[in-house]
Amino acid sequence: MRPGFNESDGLDVLKSLTFVTVGVSGDDLLHRICHHLHKKLDARAIIIAELSESEDEHPKARSAALACDSAQDAPFEFSLAGTLTALAISEGATQLKTARELEETCPTDPLADNFQFETAIASPVFHPDGEPAGVLIVLLDCLPSACDVIVSVADITAERIGAELQRNSYQAAALLSERRFRNFAEAASDWFWEMDEQLRFSYFSERFTEITGVPKLALLGKTRQETGIPNVDEAAWEGHLAALAAHEPFKNFVHPRTLQDGSQVWLSISGQPVFDEAGKFLGYRGIGEDITGLKQQEKALVDAIAEAERANTLKSEFLANMSHEIRTPMNGVMGMAELLAKTDLNDKQRSFADIIVKSGSALLKIINDILDFSKIDAGQLVLEQQPFNLAEVIEDAAALISSTAAEKGLELSVRIDPALPERFLGDAGRIRQIVTNLVANAVKFTDEGDVYVEVVAQSDPGPEGGEQQLLFRIRDSGIGIPADKFDEIFGMFSQADGSVTRKHGGTGLGLAISASLVELMGGKISVE
Repeated sequence: MRPGFNESDGLDVLKSLTFVTVGVSGDDLLHRICHHLHKKLDARAIIIAELSESEDEHPKARSAALACDSAQDAPFEFSLAGTLTALAISEGATQLKTARELEETCPTDPLADNFQFETAIASPVFHPDGEPAGVLIVLLDCLPSACDVIVSVADITAERIGAELQRNSYQAAALLSERRFRNFAEAASDWFWEMDEQLRFSYFSERFTEITGVPKLALLGKTRQETGIPNVDEAAWEGHLAALAAHEPFKNFVHPRTLQDGSQVWLSISGQPVFDEAGKFLGYRGIGEDITGLKQQEKALVDAIAEAERANTLKSEFLANMSHEIRTPMNGVMGMAELLAKTDLNDKQRSFADIIVKSGSALLKIINDILDFSKIDAGQLVLEQQPFNLAEVIEDAAALISSTAAEKGLELSVRIDPALPERFLGDAGRIRQIVTNLVANAVKFTDEGDVYVEVVAQSDPGPEGGEQQLLFRIRDSGIGIPADKFDEIFGMFSQADGSVTRKHGGTGLGLAISASLVELMGGKISVE
C-alpha cells in the first residue's frame, strides 16, 4: 500500500474500475475487479468469496475470484466458523482487522495460513433479496492511514458486485422464463415461430422443416408477403396479411402445402402480437400445427355422408318403385274380389270374398303409406296447387271414417269456421290424407265418447288474398298419449305404446307422413 493514499486516490480507483468493467459480466467481471483492485491498491491479495451450501453445521465459502502476489492462485474453500468473512456477514458491515487482531478474534481463519498481510478488510455482498451472497476481502501489507477511504472503496465495490448478482439473477430468470415459454409452446404445438417488429421471420423451431419440407433459412429474415403461401384462398390470404399489418392476433389460418414427394399436408398457423410495457410493437410469437390427419378425417366423413345419402336415395327409389309395382296387381286382386262378391255365392263363399276385399284394402293402405313415405324421404313428393272447396274436403275425410265411428258408438262431429273462404288454392288430396289419418287415429284409439274436428283461421290473408294459415284441431276422448311420448309419435315407424298398437293395428307411418306433409305445406303439427 503506497503511503499517502487519500480520498482522491479512492475516487480514481472507483472511476477506473468502472472503465475496465464496462460491458463485462459474469465471472469475467469478478476477475477484472480482483486484478484491478490488486494493482490499484497495491494489495497483497484481493479475494471475492461466494457462500455455498455445506453438509456441516457451518456454511462454507469458496473463492470465486482471486488476485495475489503469492503462489496461492487456485480457488480454495473454507468453513465460515470463526472467520473474518463470517464476522462481516453477521454484522452486515465492512470489517477491518490487523493480522494480530485477526489472530486473536478469528484464530482459525484460513486467511492467516494462506496469505501474509498486515491488514484485512472484509465487505459483505448481498443478494437482491437481502440474503448474504459472499464477501469482498482486501489484504494489505500495511495499516493504511486512510482506513476510511479503503473501507469506502471496498463498500462501493461490494455493492457493484451485488448489483451484478442482481442483474445476473434477472437475466437468468428471463432466460429461464424464455426457455420455459418456448418449451411449453413447442410442446403444445408442432412448431414455434417468431417475427420481429418489421414483421420478418426471426425464429423457427426444429420441427418446422421436418413437417413442412421448407428450410428455415428460406424464410428467416423475410416478410410473409415475400415468402408467400401457395394454394391459399385469396380472400383468406388478404385477411391474414391485414391482421399482420394491424398487429392483431389471428387463429387457425389454414392452408395446404405440397411436399417434394408430391404429397400434401395441411397446416394451421396461429399468432399473437407482442408489445412492451409502453405499448410498442415488438413482433409476433406463434405456433403451427400439422392438421393433415384432421383434414383426412373430415374428407372421409364427407365421403361417408355422401355415400349414406346416395344409399338412402337408392333405398327410397327402390321402395317407391316396389310399392308402385305391388299396388298395380293388388288393385287387380281387390277388383276381382269385389266382382266375385257380387256373383251368386253362398254365405261361406261371400264371407271369404269379403275377407279378401278387407285384407286387400288394409294391404293397399300400407302400400300407399310406404309409397308416400319413400317419396317424401327421397324429396320427390310434389304438392299440387289447385282450387278446392275446403268444407267438402274435410267432410269427405270425416265420411270415410264415419262408419267405423258409428260401429263403435262414437259421435263424430265437424265444425268449419263460417268466416273462412269457401275455396282455397292448394293440394286438396294431401289435406284430405292428413285429416283422414288424424281422425282415423282418433277413432281407432277411442272406445267411447266423441271425436271432434274443427278448422279455424290462424292468420289473416290480407285484403289482396295472400296465403292464409289454418288451424286443424282433432280432439277425442280416447286413451290419450303419455307426455314423454309427444316427441316420438311423429317419427317413422313409431308408436306411443306397442301393446296398444298390437291391439288396434297400424304401421306407425301415418303420423310421420302427416307431419311431413304439414311441414311441406309450411305448417307444423303438435299434440296435447
